[in-house]
Amino acid sequence: MLILALVCVLAATASAMVFQKAEHQHISNLHHIEDDYYSYAQDLTIDGLIDGELASFSYNFRLNGEVTGTANIFAYQLSHRGQIGRSLRGFANSITIDGTVGRSALLLGNDITLNGPAVIERDARLIGNNIRMYGTIKGQTHISGKSIIIEGLIDGDLILRTDGKIEITSTAIITGNLTYTSTDKEAIEIAEGAAISGEVTWTPPEDAGQEDDGVLSARSVILAVAKLFAAFLFGVILIAVFRRYAEESFMQLHTRPVVALAVGFVVLIGFALALVILIIAVALVIAGLIVVSGDGIVVGALLLIFSTLMLPISSFASVCGGIMLYAGKIVVALLLGALLLSRVRSARALSALNLLLGLLLLTIGFAVPYLGFLLYLLASVSGAGAIAMGVRFCKRVYPATTAAQPPASEPPAPTPPPLG
Repeated sequence: MLILALVCVLAATASAMVFQKAEHQHISNLHHIEDDYYSYAQDLTIDGLIDGELASFSYNFRLNGEVTGTANIFAYQLSHRGQIGRSLRGFANSITIDGTVGRSALLLGNDITLNGPAVIERDARLIGNNIRMYGTIKGQTHISGKSIIIEGLIDGDLILRTDGKIEITSTAIITGNLTYTSTDKEAIEIAEGAAISGEVTWTPPEDAGQEDDGVLSARSVILAVAKLFAAFLFGVILIAVFRRYAEESFMQLHTRPVVALAVGFVVLIGFALALVILIIAVALVIAGLIVVSGDGIVVGALLLIFSTLMLPISSFASVCGGIMLYAGKIVVALLLGALLLSRVRSARALSALNLLLGLLLLTIGFAVPYLGFLLYLLASVSGAGAIAMGVRFCKRVYPATTAAQPPASEPPAPTPPPLG
């Protein structure tokens, strides 16, 4: 439903977007684009002003002008010497920053260099192999790399992770704490004259994730309990609102478990196909918008018509399939709790106690490595099949039963008087 809503919003604001596809694109300093700009090119150079968001897929990307919004760059070589009003997200093999970023920055690449003029006004996260920071970052900074050189100003805490070498030069200024994670405590080299206001702390890699190790860690237990109570509340609501369907699904799973499992696999396959069609429909919407903005108006219109038709159908099918697979473990939990308390044939088979007890057993089973995933799949699939069978049975039987009964207001036929 979220994907469908985003697509609808995208289609409604198509007039405020510019899509361009070409081998070489150049936005000169005389250009002023007042819309969001989406580009696919071999080489893209921006010297002008883009008053909106920017998304670019290119081999060589150069920004010398200004982007007032957020810039999302996917390239092989990325060079930024201009101004970005909001955040920068760059993914490239080689990244060179000489300009300014108004908010945070996320950079992922092989070689990342922030030269002296570079300024990032908020937090930054740099992930790569060779990282050199000569500029200014005014916020908390996370850097992960094999070779890290810090020579500029970091106005905040600095958190480093490396399996190689860290070099803090004499001109570096760090106003917060310096924390680094490495296999070797001596992996860091701090030159004389480097200004570090806070503490310098070394953390070995094994201690960084120690609290999350093990199946019974505190975080995993809290998460499992939260999932259990969420499923319990969801099951209580389903039973209260759809009790007739819940009873029939329960009986179908109890009397015909093999058939329910087979039907559940059909539901799973249908759910997967609906998701694939939904993704294709979303891609066709974007492709249609791009083609319509160019020369292929007819082709783009056909793509938009087909994708708009498939979006609601695939969205409805995927949402229904997801709900059935999630609610499948509710039906299985009811049956497990009823079997354990010998309440299968009683009127209290769909009680909250049966549901809670069954969910507790399933939660313990799901926590078993490898076997737990198989158990989760079987419970979801068999329960979804039972729900499908229960809905079909209720739709087929109850209306026929109601129609076969005589109307309540019809008077009985009069008895004829006796002869003589």
